[in-house]
Amino acid sequence: AAGRKGTGEGRERKGRGEQQKEAGAMRACSVVYLTSNSTEDLTDLYHSLLLLQSNFFDIHGFYPVIVFHDGLSSDNMRWIKETPGLVLDLSFELVDLREQEEHLKDPAAAVRGQGMNFFSEAPTQGLGYRNMCRFFSGPIFHTKALGSMEYYMRLDTDSFLLAPLPRDPFLAMNETGGAYGFLARAVEHPSLSAGLYEAVRGVAGRLDKTGQAPSSEELLVHRGLLGSQLGRWDGSFFYNNLEVLHLPFWRSPAQLEIFDALDRLGGFLRSRWGDGPVRTLSLAFTGTKRELVRFDDVPYWHQNLVLL
Repeated sequence: AAGRKGTGEGRERKGRGEQQKEAGAMRACSVVYLTSNSTEDLTDLYHSLLLLQSNFFDIHGFYPVIVFHDGLSSDNMRWIKETPGLVLDLSFELVDLREQEEHLKDPAAAVRGQGMNFFSEAPTQGLGYRNMCRFFSGPIFHTKALGSMEYYMRLDTDSFLLAPLPRDPFLAMNETGGAYGFLARAVEHPSLSAGLYEAVRGVAGRLDKTGQAPSSEELLVHRGLLGSQLGRWDGSFFYNNLEVLHLPFWRSPAQLEIFDALDRLGGFLRSRWGDGPVRTLSLAFTGTKRELVRFDDVPYWHQNLVLL
């Protein structure tokens, strides 16, 4: 189980001339990325890791970093590990992002023929990107690499911590008892979420009858999370290229049932359901305000989002 480490535990003694590493305050926590073998992704990852180390780990202690990938070459793994100044506990885990395609007769046709293999090579509508959204919506929780973890923080390869973090996100999650930590919100385009709200609501109705969800008046869906009009969703969702998750909540039978239902519908590949909206709707129908932790003090840059 996660918890604070004892005073001084985890200090790693290095040889002469090497940097000392002090372990973070929490057990069973890791930072995760997903990358392809493209030069663009790897260049971004290089810079993101350096900023992660200097603006998080050097201040609050080091945690393991897991880089999931769908075909990273051994040369590029070595290149990342040998980055000058980088002293991370870094591991690489191969994942099959295309496993769900087996259930579709013609997965490429489902996305107008854009049968991309690597998610970074695909546009927003591409098959590869859709497989990435599916991975973050459920399968990542049950990977072997995260089997012993209780919390993870996700960063995209082009997610950059711009300045020292004022607090350890894992420690903050543990102290508040939160299940989901986020930075900001965005609005999904209706064309990319057709049928998603109705699908999650349908599963949630069954969960409510079996007692797997909190009492209805406490649920976030009734607290304005999805918009001001009850029974409808305005498309708002957690912008989750940086997010912190308490895995026991997301591995619960209720969350597994929601993901399995969405997966059976094939909406990740056919309709390009995003992992951010899926995460938000799943939490809205099964979680309460106690589960949410907002990190509004994280200096951060991802594409068009800049927080200072």
